[in-house]
Order: sequence, then C-alpha cells, then structure tokens
Amino acid sequence: MAQPRGMLCLGRRGDSPRWPYIDNYVRFGPADSADQDERLTLLSHSINRQNHLSVQIGDELDIHHELLEDTDAAMDRTASRLNAARRRLDHVADNAKQYGEHQVLQI
Repeated sequence: MAQPRGMLCLGRRGDSPRWPYIDNYVRFGPADSADQDERLTLLSHSINRQNHLSVQIGDELDIHHELLEDTDAAMDRTASRLNAARRRLDHVADNAKQYGEHQVLQI
C-alpha cells in the first residue's frame, strides 16, 4: 500500500530502535517518568557541583601560578645577588693572594 505524501510510517512494533522506549513509557507510565525526572535533577545538581569545583580548582591554579612566578622572580634576584657576592669574594681572594698578609677585610 502506498504511503500518502508527507506521512511517516513508523513500521510495526519492534522495527524501530525507538519502540522499546515508547513501550516502556506506555507500560510504566508517568510514575516512572517522575522517577526519571528526579534522577535527571540529581544528575544536573551533580554536574553543577562538578562545574563549581572545576571553577574553584581553576582559580586555585591561577593563584598558585602567580605564587610560582613570584618565587621564580625572587630566586632570580637571589641568584644575581649571590653571583655579585661571589665576584666580590673572588676579588678579595685574589687580592689576598697577591698582597698576602697585608690585606685587611672590612665587615
């Protein structure tokens, strides 16, 4: 039999993968639909909590990144100061070798 134009033929029961879902709704009715709605609401709340935690973790990572950058800059400054102190000590040591006991250290 020819199908009228613009009409969708769903076929017989069991011919479509959607039939089990429709069958379940018809068989179990709105009570199970309410249970499913409740479970979906719980899932939605769980996803929202996960999203909130993700945002907090991202904020915490930003703070730690800033702290690491500050520490890196402080380490660079300390390394520069240590290098300058090392050069001064090397200069004092060279002078001590050259002039012997006549060198006086000022502290």
